[in-house]
Amino acid sequence: MRKNLITAVVTSFVLVSPMLAIEGRVPIAGPTTITAPGSYIVTQDFSVPSGNAINVAASQVTIDLNGHTITLAPGTGIGVYIASAYDWVTVRNGRIVGGGTGVQMYPVPPSSPGRTITVEKLDVEASQRGFDLEGVAQAQVIGCTVRNTGNVAILLYGGSASASFEGRVVGNIVNSASNGGLSIGSGGCQGVEIGGNSISMRGPNAYGIALSCSGARVHDNSIHLQTASSGFTQGIAIAGNQNQILENTIQGFATGIFVNQYFGNYLAGNVIRQGTPAGTGDGGIAVQGSRNLIERNQVEGGAGCGLNFPAFSPATGNAYRNNMLRGNAGGAVCGSAQTDAGGNIL
Repeated sequence: MRKNLITAVVTSFVLVSPMLAIEGRVPIAGPTTITAPGSYIVTQDFSVPSGNAINVAASQVTIDLNGHTITLAPGTGIGVYIASAYDWVTVRNGRIVGGGTGVQMYPVPPSSPGRTITVEKLDVEASQRGFDLEGVAQAQVIGCTVRNTGNVAILLYGGSASASFEGRVVGNIVNSASNGGLSIGSGGCQGVEIGGNSISMRGPNAYGIALSCSGARVHDNSIHLQTASSGFTQGIAIAGNQNQILENTIQGFATGIFVNQYFGNYLAGNVIRQGTPAGTGDGGIAVQGSRNLIERNQVEGGAGCGLNFPAFSPATGNAYRNNMLRGNAGGAVCGSAQTDAGGNIL
């Protein structure tokens, strides 16, 4: 009798031990729809013959891919899809291959104040977008790799009813994106950090970072166009006010940094080498707005101008100082007159 009792106890332990090994997290071993808050963990590699791999239909959900790979059928499937009613989602630590998009939070809820999402340490290879995160109030994309996308690698947009969102896009690798590297902030953003990303682009009309923000800090990014293009290519495109664009390295684009008709941006310490041939562009740094300060930048090797204030633009009250602008075939400084504050090497 005593021996039978011991056997029963051991057998019971073996049956429940897989759940104990994942510390109370709910296991996922194949295509799944999550309908309750909680912590979930993928327990094995799995493939999806069609559609999405994981649909999230609950708020307050954490999904740990646990180092595993989810393989989607070629086409439009999504690795992790978060529908519009749900919030506070984290996805981390694994690989998503195939399909159209790695992680998507869409559509934007009507009158949404924005949602919260974190994606970190994900490796995504998808035909369209790595991350399509829309209608956000707070978002973090940290330490991820996105490869071979045909559209924008990382897209991050604010909520429809909110003038701004907060977020960090830090330490990511975008490898061989066709259209855009990072597209951040349509609808507004405030206090966003974009830093330490390595972005490699291909194809005509490509851009590295498109920023529709005010008060963002864009720093220490390496942005590279793989092959010379005859199209209109931009390393960093700014459509917002009072942003800091600091210490970025940009190579191969027809226009290194472009500031649209906005004011108060600070461009400092960037190193830019334009593409040869330059394609269609406005110069190493092109500014159409007002009261922007450009200093300590190094721009060289371009077929266009080093620093350009296009004559057709309403640019007024800009100032530049202490820039190195030699070696540009179109000249050092071009366009409408602005304030030369001294120390430029022309």
